[in-house]
Amino acid sequence: MIPAGAKSAVKTFRDGMTAFFKGQRYVASTHPELLKYCVIPMALGTGVFMLLGVMFVYNVDDLLHLIWSKPGHWAWQILWYLFATVTVTLAAASTVLVAYLIFMILCAPFNDLLSEKVEELEGTFRAKPFEWSFFI
Repeated sequence: MIPAGAKSAVKTFRDGMTAFFKGQRYVASTHPELLKYCVIPMALGTGVFMLLGVMFVYNVDDLLHLIWSKPGHWAWQILWYLFATVTVTLAAASTVLVAYLIFMILCAPFNDLLSEKVEELEGTFRAKPFEWSFFI
């Protein structure tokens, strides 16, 4: 039984996927002075995804041939192409997940600083100032 007031899984997923864009619209249109706090996370994210994307493109063929070399007979080649499609798809999805994980770990301190500035602007919370000494 679903409790009263509970959101559907689709609505919850949609809300989570659109939160990033709502936050960027808030920063860009309402408070452009916060853009300086977004530059480093955006640059780190772009760099991480580009680096892992290039590594994926250059190494996916080696990964595929490490697991199973392309056979000579046409019947085995059909099966090999099916295997290659599944392997490349799974490797690409894994690359994106790893890139996202690295991105979130590297950007956490910068996102915390941005969050503090937004909370101060909105007047909802007065946090202890961000300190680098905690991470050093």
